[in-house]
Amino acid sequence: MLEEKVKKMVKDLGIKDHFVFTGYIENVEHYFSIFDAFLITSKYEGLPVTALKAISCNSLIFGYKINGMKDLKNLFSTVSLVESRNPKIMADLILSKFQKYYLLKGNLESSSRKVRKEFNVDNMYNKVYSLYKNLIQK
Repeated sequence: MLEEKVKKMVKDLGIKDHFVFTGYIENVEHYFSIFDAFLITSKYEGLPVTALKAISCNSLIFGYKINGMKDLKNLFSTVSLVESRNPKIMADLILSKFQKYYLLKGNLESSSRKVRKEFNVDNMYNKVYSLYKNLIQK
């Protein structure tokens, strides 16, 4: 099983203290708030809600140039994407961002505020409701 292979690799590399394998959880914000970065490795992603939750917790976001991730990159300077699914390229990107991490602190806080304001459930509900209401009136 892949999960067991990854856990063994993390243990063998001596980096076990830097990883959390939670399995499925409902309330991810608690975990996101303790991490500095979030890596999303999806091949296809319409609206990456998990990435939005991570942004709201002041995390840097790393992923691939796919559907919804490109949209997030356009909205948030704390989202970094690579073209290729090459782990070396991704690792280099992550390392380069962390070399400037403290310079990005203001951007992280700004992005977090923006997500909490624009992507909260009430705001999204009101936008969808307004859209449908306008369509019905036409």
